[in-house]
Amino acid sequence: MASWKNTVRLAAALLALCLSPAFAEITQTINYQGFLLSKLTNLPVETPQDIKFVIYDAASGGTARFSESRCNVAVNKGRYDVEIGSMTSGGIPASVFTSYQNLWLEIQLDSDGDCSGTYESMTPRVRLQASPFAFNSLYASTASAATSLFRADIIGALPETTYGAVTISTNLFVQGGISVGSISPGQKLAVAGVVESTGDWPTCGEPPNYTCGFKFPDGSIQVKAAANTQWDINGGDVFSINTGNIAIGENNSSPLARLHVSTAAGDTGDILLVSTGTSKMFRVNGLGEVYAGSYYGNGATLTGIVGKAGATMTGQLTLAGSSLTVTSAQGLYAVKHKLGENVELSSTTAARQGGIYISTNVWLPSGAKYYGDGSQLQNVTTNDNSKVFRTGDTMTGQLTLANSTLTVTGDAFSVTGSTFSIFGGSVAVGGASYPVRLTVTGGILATSSITAQGTMYSAGVNSSGPGSFTSLTAASSGTFQAFGATQYSVETASGIKVNYGVVTAPYFSGNGSLLTSVTGTDPTRLLKAGDTMTGNLFVAGASVTLAGYGTNVYALTVASAAAVSNYTLAVTTAGYVGVQVNSPASPLDVRGRAQITNSSAGDAQLYIYSDNSLPPYTGSGSVRWSNYGLSASPGGISQGVLGFPGSAPRDLVYRSNASDPSSGGSEVFRISSDDNAYWRFGIGTNSPTERFHVASNMLVSTSTLNPILY
Repeated sequence: MASWKNTVRLAAALLALCLSPAFAEITQTINYQGFLLSKLTNLPVETPQDIKFVIYDAASGGTARFSESRCNVAVNKGRYDVEIGSMTSGGIPASVFTSYQNLWLEIQLDSDGDCSGTYESMTPRVRLQASPFAFNSLYASTASAATSLFRADIIGALPETTYGAVTISTNLFVQGGISVGSISPGQKLAVAGVVESTGDWPTCGEPPNYTCGFKFPDGSIQVKAAANTQWDINGGDVFSINTGNIAIGENNSSPLARLHVSTAAGDTGDILLVSTGTSKMFRVNGLGEVYAGSYYGNGATLTGIVGKAGATMTGQLTLAGSSLTVTSAQGLYAVKHKLGENVELSSTTAARQGGIYISTNVWLPSGAKYYGDGSQLQNVTTNDNSKVFRTGDTMTGQLTLANSTLTVTGDAFSVTGSTFSIFGGSVAVGGASYPVRLTVTGGILATSSITAQGTMYSAGVNSSGPGSFTSLTAASSGTFQAFGATQYSVETASGIKVNYGVVTAPYFSGNGSLLTSVTGTDPTRLLKAGDTMTGNLFVAGASVTLAGYGTNVYALTVASAAAVSNYTLAVTTAGYVGVQVNSPASPLDVRGRAQITNSSAGDAQLYIYSDNSLPPYTGSGSVRWSNYGLSASPGGISQGVLGFPGSAPRDLVYRSNASDPSSGGSEVFRISSDDNAYWRFGIGTNSPTERFHVASNMLVSTSTLNPILY
């Protein structure tokens, strides 16, 4: 609903009395003229209004003795004119004036145009003077009820002064309006011409005790106009009617453009700012830097930005939290492409290290091919242990040769016909009989030694040199004995060694479900899922990537063993990080409080509260800053806090030297708002009633502290 200020005038003669010896009937109405100003714009109202006129028997409170409503009363430049009582049969009852000696008129307004809404009462009420009580003449009341009027012919009879004027040596009281240069006054005082107040400093005295000028309803006296008005209003819009340039800011008395915004020399702060609420959407600072969320257009004249075909960027391109995708068939073109500290692709000459330089591993996925003779390859590894690629490789799984033979060249062995065969887990050499696990048809030549801890059975044992045979038994089982703590009972060329029941091997393949007393593992490293590492994880010259798979949305979680589902730290695969938040919904989601400190550079501390589970336990949201380098007195450690006091109020409060927005320190300002976001900014009051409410002294001055308004 619209809000109004009211300026009223009662005509000097409000009733036309038409008496006759038989008490002739008169019109029991009051001619009323009013003036409306909008409290939002402080400009005259131009739209029809619903107005209710109520006559009370007291200046405030009291009882309504008469009421009349008017719908869509015409208002022109704030002015309206009605005849109160004309809408009521018989007009205003005469008993209203015969029964009560003191009457006040209250104006109530409603802007919805249907006379059924909620009316807003304007204050103060207007006291009805002598003329309305002329209704008493209908009932022949005593003359004491009337007040004598100053007759116009008395003024006309006064002698004229030297300048042809009338001089009144005492006060002049006027019950109606005064009009100068016009027949009908539009206000209490209407002047068709210029109103002048002469005198200047020091003639007018010192502020605020001026002896000339114009006094306003707030008690202030003005001796100088506030500004040369170059603005106009079209409905709710304000626009400039200035035909030249407009300047805003310092050192800018001669603007160079239609709108010229300037700051002091060397100022690097924001010059132009466009925001939604407190969010800065577009700004230009004193360094000539432009900040915005996005840019729309062809960008043909933009500089310093790579955004169009053929553009060349100087400096380094950094992509944070994103990736680069090249869809052109030409791909990514560069003379040198560096993927990391130890990986480079270069098309330059060999003298300048051209080619491919990789100091770590090269991984080829399944199905990938390598082209070339590979004659210079070294240290080539593979994750596929089912294939043999080079000397020293060990193949797992079964080697099957169908309708063919396997020939191993060099000093190893050859298999032809049935000289070497395996059947049912038994091995036959030199024949096709398999009575035991190993059957040799022919002799066995050992150029070193054969040691058996059990019994060795043989038709004959021959040694071409010194040798020892202790209980060597060619049976289904055998025992191998070592001859010292530093010697091994079994030692193979592949690195497997056995000494007094301890097996040493370079690696193990299998699920390890039956292994016991396995030694030689490093507890500081993780080997399989479910392992727990002790000590610190140190990554040097590389990086760690944690990825979530399947339905698990977490890439990294940190929790105590007692409550593994209540995470202290959670990182999702969507790039969200939660601190004491199990399911973060933002890039950084912190529960309760965030604290920012820098003890190495200073004592400043910054706290952000958003939960009542942490101090100050008020359920409020606030930002507080402090300085631990200051003593507790004076000033205290907490420098100030900005936020709302609790869950119920909507007020945004700033308190200096306080640790929460509801108590301590001193309130500096407050922004209050209702359900419809009707905000009010207050300084010196915790209950602002206007858009800008100052309940203390206010000083407006130049940079040299010369008062402009105080």
